[in-house]
Amino acid sequence: MVWTSAGSTSTFGDEEIFLLLVELSPTHQGRGIGSRLIQQLLDRAALEGKPLAINVLEVNRRAYALYRRLGFTEARRIVDGPAVKIRMVAST
Repeated sequence: MVWTSAGSTSTFGDEEIFLLLVELSPTHQGRGIGSRLIQQLLDRAALEGKPLAINVLEVNRRAYALYRRLGFTEARRIVDGPAVKIRMVAST
């Protein structure tokens, strides 16, 4: 597992790299920091020949839009009680 100041990644088996968490203070959002962090993980995933996956809550439209801009696509929706998580994957 690799920890960064903004989140963590973990590899599940040999199939994919899963981005577990990305959190930035609202005062640091909108500056490209999250995009740069995720792009570094996308580059790593490409070097390893693995897709990068992430879950995002359906209500988090801003994060969803960011992931779409970075090349993620919806893989499936997961109902978890009242919340709906969207599984997104960026293939290399």
